[in-house]
Amino acid sequence: MGGEQLVRSAERVRDLGEVFTPAATVEAMLDLLPATMWAVHPAPTFLEPACGDGNFLVAILARKLAAVDALHASPAAAAFAGFEAVSSIYAVDISPDNIHGTPAHGPGARARLQAVFADWLAGLTPGLAPSPNALALAAWLIAHNVLVADMLDPARRDLPLHEYAWHPADRSVTVTRTTFGTVLDDADENAQRSLFDPGPEVVYNGPALGLPKALAVT
Repeated sequence: MGGEQLVRSAERVRDLGEVFTPAATVEAMLDLLPATMWAVHPAPTFLEPACGDGNFLVAILARKLAAVDALHASPAAAAFAGFEAVSSIYAVDISPDNIHGTPAHGPGARARLQAVFADWLAGLTPGLAPSPNALALAAWLIAHNVLVADMLDPARRDLPLHEYAWHPADRSVTVTRTTFGTVLDDADENAQRSLFDPGPEVVYNGPALGLPKALAVT
């Protein structure tokens, strides 16, 4: 019989608590969110702390890109908004197999997100191949936002994160580098921050399509 694979093995259920969410359930849960969660700019952030191979992620991205389609007629403007949509999705999973994929089980979360974006980007200009620079930017964003880590480990505070400020007027982006712990502290009104804490580090400020080359080794 066909259908979705919700369990890969009894051992993975035992060791990782891994059971994948059916697509229909994912869509039903996302239907419960207010329409404001699909705003194009600034794009609300999603964090999936146990993303598996990306069932929620691809559904969230698809909805974000549909909102871009409804707002932008220009392919160039839509593509830029699409980058912001991709950058607003963060995810973690304890299993490298789920993030990177395996020959036995197919693509992981990163590759699935890249495929959704590439298909959407190709639809903006039918008959023309998507720009390699645009695909490289989406791949960079996904690689730096979708990570292997254990969110139950106290070391999660040191998990590196990038944050993005997108500027549609000149199609540029400002990227800052921080940690998950700093983000948690910023969200906690009672957290005590050192007066000497420099805060997030600006690592890039320039044309969006120049980001992957500029930060190729980070």
